[in-house]
Amino acid sequence: MCRGGRNGKAHLGYGGGDVDAPRRGIQVTRKDERDLRSTDEGVKKMTTRMKPILGMWAALMVLSVAATYLRPEVWAGDNAMFGQWPTIAILWLITAVYFDWVVQSTGMGATQAAIVLAAGAIIAGGVLTGWMFFGREVGVAATNAVQTLIFWYVSAAVYGKLSSQ
Repeated sequence: MCRGGRNGKAHLGYGGGDVDAPRRGIQVTRKDERDLRSTDEGVKKMTTRMKPILGMWAALMVLSVAATYLRPEVWAGDNAMFGQWPTIAILWLITAVYFDWVVQSTGMGATQAAIVLAAGAIIAGGVLTGWMFFGREVGVAATNAVQTLIFWYVSAAVYGKLSSQ
């Protein structure tokens, strides 16, 4: 770590924050203040993010249960790694954590990020390519696209609602 960088400001290298910098008279820049937060603030921030993540996960699980009754042929889960429901639960938890990372790192609103991710899944993730390259029926492709949009939008709306509380 280099101390007393340009203009008498503390310069933080890969070693982390210089907690004693203000006491020694070294000016700490606004960017560097993030590194000086206490562990309690980090834990508080993580616990406030757990609520929307778990809410999104729960919304995805409820949508999955509904989808198994509406389209049982699609949600059979015959080859699921851990069995149908444990695999779905793990998949949706990974999805919710990934979504949280996308929202936190891009600064987009929850529903905006959801539409972007849904469009990417539809265009590159199989729905459109299944229709264009593998001859999937238009009706099935359209149903899959609508289901993808519904899953992303509804779960993101729950995430957004719980994030603002």
